[in-house]
Parts: sequence; C-alpha cells; structure tokens
Amino acid sequence: MEEYALFCTLSELRRLPFYRAEQAAGRWSPQALRARAELPVAVLGAGVLGMAVARALSGFGFPVGVWSRGPKALDGIESHHGEAGLKALLERSRLAIALLPLTPDTAGLLDAGRLAWLEQDEWRIEFSRYAPQGAVILPGKLVARRGEGLEVRLVVDRWELP
Repeated sequence: MEEYALFCTLSELRRLPFYRAEQAAGRWSPQALRARAELPVAVLGAGVLGMAVARALSGFGFPVGVWSRGPKALDGIESHHGEAGLKALLERSRLAIALLPLTPDTAGLLDAGRLAWLEQDEWRIEFSRYAPQGAVILPGKLVARRGEGLEVRLVVDRWELP
C-alpha cells in the first residue's frame, strides 16, 4: 500500500494528471515544479497500513500528519485525534489519504462540511475502499465540491458496484 500511496502522491506532486490531459489535447503547457514541502499530506488512519504509508511519505520528504480516533504517540510523525484534530490536520493538508476501515464510525466521515476543511485552492483525496453499502466519503460529495469550481480527484484501489 505504501508504494501505491507514494505513486499517487508523486503523481500529484509532478502534476501527471494535468500533463496526461494536455497530451490528450495535443498541448504542452509546462508548469512550475513544486517542492515536496508544498504538498502536505494527511493520512487518516494510524493502523498498520496508515503508519506504513505515513512513514514512507515522510521518509520521502513530504510533510505528513496522521489522524486517528484516539490519541497515539507516533515516533517522528505529527499525530492528531478526534474532531478538532481532524479539522486541524485537514486545514493544513493538500492531499488526504484515507486508510480507514469501513465501520459505523467511519461511514460518511468526510462529509461536505469536513471536505471544506481541506485547503481550498487545490486538493486531491485518495481512499482505500468504496463499497455500495457505504464509504468514508460518497462520490456525490466529491461531485458537489467539484461543482464549486474545485479540482477533485478520487483514487481507489477497489470499487464494488451494486
């Protein structure tokens, strides 16, 4: 999972989705390079997968913070917990990676109000799971945010259709 998260994060850092669209349109519009420090990442979930991803991204030079429901002492990784911690972490993040199990507590966790906490000029979200019985965020919430003029992208590693 950490390689997948690193791939997606580096793709955003180097604006690969933008360049793919430019290529498809037969255009070339070079963009300024961004430093890793300009792409703070929020990892939601401090379990085995979340911590592996957080350590990999941090080791690669990205500013990383981790959120969990309860307090955790994490060696060298900024840790947040609870509602206030989620808000603080998302407000300073440009990319969120949710590695949370789908439970009654996490279903719909990232609703429209919480999505608004992410930096407003540009952001991406990556999720580990989506299923018809529920999700940490539902695609309709992303569509609503996109209608507000924000660029939104959802990356999943498994998508179950009803």
